[in-house]
Amino acid sequence: MGLYPDLPGSDRYSLGSPVFERIEIDLGTSVFVIDAVGARGRPYVREVTLDGVPLDRRFIRHAHLVGGSTLKLTMSDSHE
Repeated sequence: MGLYPDLPGSDRYSLGSPVFERIEIDLGTSVFVIDAVGARGRPYVREVTLDGVPLDRRFIRHAHLVGGSTLKLTMSDSHE
């Protein structure tokens, strides 16, 4: 999925390279979506937006996940 829990007890999830181009997590009252078009063959995350707002960090908080947000990852074939 490209989400990894940070330290135990932290409410942060680090962002990495997903294997799938689209993931929907049904949380019962909301859906969290990870949209990573072109993830296959493009292992590097170039840009990240959360609900259309650019992120300048490589993590999200638990509240974003359970709130039913959309995380969009723009993938690249190089790390630049």
